[in-house]
Amino acid sequence: MERNFNCIYKRKDGRYETRFVKKVKEGGKKIYGYVQGNSYRDVKIKKIRLEAYYKEKSYIESYEQSFNCKIDNWLNNKKPKIKMSSYTTYVTIVENRIRPIFGSQKLGYMKKDTFNNYIILLQQKKELSLNTIHDIAIILKQIITYNNLKFEINVPPKLQKEISVFTTEDIKIIEKRALTYNNRYIFGIILSLYTGIRIGELCALKKSDFDLRNLIMKVEHTVIRVKNNDSSGYKTKVIYTNPKSKKSVRVIPIPDILRNYLRHYLKNMAENNFFLTNSDKAIEPRSYSNIYHRFLKYWGIKNKKFHTTRHTFATKADETQMSTKALSEILGHSSTSITQSLYIHPSLNYKRNCINNIYMKKAD
Repeated sequence: MERNFNCIYKRKDGRYETRFVKKVKEGGKKIYGYVQGNSYRDVKIKKIRLEAYYKEKSYIESYEQSFNCKIDNWLNNKKPKIKMSSYTTYVTIVENRIRPIFGSQKLGYMKKDTFNNYIILLQQKKELSLNTIHDIAIILKQIITYNNLKFEINVPPKLQKEISVFTTEDIKIIEKRALTYNNRYIFGIILSLYTGIRIGELCALKKSDFDLRNLIMKVEHTVIRVKNNDSSGYKTKVIYTNPKSKKSVRVIPIPDILRNYLRHYLKNMAENNFFLTNSDKAIEPRSYSNIYHRFLKYWGIKNKKFHTTRHTFATKADETQMSTKALSEILGHSSTSITQSLYIHPSLNYKRNCINNIYMKKAD
């Protein structure tokens, strides 16, 4: 067959043939139809008429379709591609903030700026945080894009949270209290402070994840609480699952100072027991976080989230001139930019020393 400018082909039998778009499915996949004729002109006319017919048919079908259908299309596409924790987060936002407002609305009666007006209204009410509004807008944009809808959506910027780290005095107190041979929960705080692991990863550590001979620690799982979709009657459940991302699966060198403490705690442990509980049942992050806060209060340290141990580790590592790439791999980040922008918080003393060094060099 030979091809011409209009994508109409002449077949070997002398007839002409071309294809046209019958429908564009969710995600942008095109469904084609084919038309044949005895002449180039016949095929061209048929193609134009069929394209117009299916375009009008698609418009009529979508006009009466509810936004619920588009939400479900997007969720069904997402579910097998992402972690359960991420999926349940999406579902929570959809069910609480999107479906009640737009779910039953017919697409043909929705205006082009319907969603933008909703985002603006949320910002004006100031009942939700800017980051929550950002997440709602992101999900709306993904639903719109996936379903090839012609709505506009402007995503407001996410508010950059101030990075919180422990002071030098705080670290000294934690080291004095947590470098202990008699409390696994307390020792878990120093383990996170010295390696930068997340609280869920800490709760998921088992004896088999430690290799004291080579002084390394494998991070291959995490413990998280997710929405429960079964018929048990419980709204949420705790699961032991893969980490946040592929980059989160990693091997971390263990500081020499922790060797003897770990040898003590790992002694006589069953291989499959969880480190913090020394049993076959893990403690969930929320419960361990409560224990952590009680210790901080008892030690007289200003209350900070458990994630502060991770931020503090990243900051100290950067101040000792660890390469950003190495630090990023230890933290399990997908890119060094995340490490640089979200986790490193140079201390005031570090900045002061840097400034002093600048002027000392100038004086020389």
